Amino acid sequence: MLLRKNGPGFKSGLKIVTKGGACPLSAFLVDIDNTVIDVKRRDYQSFLDTALEMGVSALNFDEFVEMRLSGASSREIGEVLLSRGGQPEKLETFLFLRHSKLDRPELFQLDTLFPGVRRALARMFETGLPVIAATLRRDSGLLEREFLRLGIRDFFSGILTAGDIEGKADRRYKPEYDCLCYFKGLVLKEALNRFQLTAESTVFISDTEFDIEAGAALGIITAAVETGYGSNEKLREMADVCLPSLAALSGRLVFGV
Repeated sequence: MLLRKNGPGFKSGLKIVTKGGACPLSAFLVDIDNTVIDVKRRDYQSFLDTALEMGVSALNFDEFVEMRLSGASSREIGEVLLSRGGQPEKLETFLFLRHSKLDRPELFQLDTLFPGVRRALARMFETGLPVIAATLRRDSGLLEREFLRLGIRDFFSGILTAGDIEGKADRRYKPEYDCLCYFKGLVLKEALNRFQLTAESTVFISDTEFDIEAGAALGIITAAVETGYGSNEKLREMADVCLPSLAALSGRLVFGV
């Protein structure tokens, strides 16, 4: 996808205030799931449907979110469900089925925007700097349609998905921390190269520890939001900026300081 040029609202001298001071800013990279879009209901439904198909009892939604907020991975949640159902040997089957169910088009209706996110994206767009989605979702067409449904497509000047780095990975994708960090690093590196971005003046905004780690490893300014599954305490330690949500980002943007 081509990157739009800076619009008429472009202003030089934009900076972001981090723990280490104000840093020049030239682009935004934005994670999507649980950063822009609340996907917790869809995530839960994928586990629920998989448990039903395999004949094991499922967690209720509150239990599921509590486990996620405590840092439980998809593998760990699957292990709990299958141990309750007496089928621990079927974990890999469970994880494969669950991942295949997550991106079913009919489940996307469960996704919603976090409060204030549309306005935050509009303000980012109004700076004239590139605003690029960087996600481990694989199907860019589905993501485009979801952006249109939620009324935010025009705020993004580019989209990078896991599908764009196929063939560049030296390992198989697994929903585990080290692997997620590795694959997100590939997506971010591709975004820097494809859109000719400068790492040290690009901010990457996400809700997960593995994303923040991947961004920091590439020298990107990292901004964590507390709307997802990451440990807020760890995110505050790891990220250059920590925000309650994407809606609070504008309070960290300044001109000419």
